[in-house]
Amino acid sequence: MAPRPGSKRSGGKEGTATSQMLNGAVVLGAGLLAGVFINFSAGPEWRGPPPERAALVNESICTIERLNETEWEARFTNEFYLQKPAILQWSSSEVLETLRARTQRSVLLREHGNVQVNLDRFRNLWQPGSLTKTSLLEYVESIPPVHGEYLFDTGEFLKATGLDHEWRTAPGLVNTGRYRDSTDPSGIITIALGGDKQGIPFHWHGDAYSVQLHGAKLWVLFAQTPSSGFLLSETLEQWLTSRQNLKVDADLAVPSSYQCVQRPGELLYVPEGFWHATSCVGDAVAITQHSVENVHGSVYDLYHNASNLLAEWMDLAKRRFHTRPAAKQKLASATGLLKSALSLDRSEERRVGKECRSRWSPY
Repeated sequence: MAPRPGSKRSGGKEGTATSQMLNGAVVLGAGLLAGVFINFSAGPEWRGPPPERAALVNESICTIERLNETEWEARFTNEFYLQKPAILQWSSSEVLETLRARTQRSVLLREHGNVQVNLDRFRNLWQPGSLTKTSLLEYVESIPPVHGEYLFDTGEFLKATGLDHEWRTAPGLVNTGRYRDSTDPSGIITIALGGDKQGIPFHWHGDAYSVQLHGAKLWVLFAQTPSSGFLLSETLEQWLTSRQNLKVDADLAVPSSYQCVQRPGELLYVPEGFWHATSCVGDAVAITQHSVENVHGSVYDLYHNASNLLAEWMDLAKRRFHTRPAAKQKLASATGLLKSALSLDRSEERRVGKECRSRWSPY
């Protein structure tokens, strides 16, 4: 390297040796600093699935249609909204990529590891069990491999960390009028985080979608209540083993209407009223947004309203007010709503289930 203008070149072997020592020290120091920085910034990331489940991500059969962004824009509203599930292969969203970067394991723990989170062993959306509170760091560093407590909050974590500030309702759903961004108090974005085989048992709710940030997730969906039944205490993995794989009455163990493994960066849309359950394939991080109102007069809406009336009637009955006219009216109204829900024509949903003849299972 040529000397800089105005500099003095050291002469002789002594000067050369001194220069080499100084240069070596600078290089060594820079290398150590770089090494410290790289180790700190990269850190351990989310764990992939064990070898025996790794093939699920790329080789499993998917009965949910995957759409690119052009197809989603052209077809979602008419063919899928409120009718059947669909997957958006979302590659152009800057907001999604920003959130994925901020939820990398090392980044998430460095910035928000001390935030308190609520956990539940079999958390579901309408009947949560007793909660456990711990820090995000403690939970992530001890994620149980199977049947352990799962992080699926009701919006507290993302609001506390500010991770939901820039999120906007996904395309195709933003114009339905049934969703609210996180800037609205009623707009709630939830996070789901767990290890391999963790997830949520069968449940149903209003219109919603889930975006997979990291890892993969197995979904099983039914257009109507699974004929084989299910327990709130059993995981999807247990259900697949004991019910879907014909260990119950073969006539009851019908194939699911839809089944798929959702990959990172994909959005999975779940129409209102579809029963579904999930299971993580390796460590998995996702966010979910729910609609703020049901479709008026739908099966789920009728059931939801009937449930509220029955809860009010139960409260009156506990106080021995069930013989009062107001209590009798609530019970009669709830019964009427449930009859209306049962009377709705579900032949199309039954047809969809019968046409899915594949008894595919990851086992």
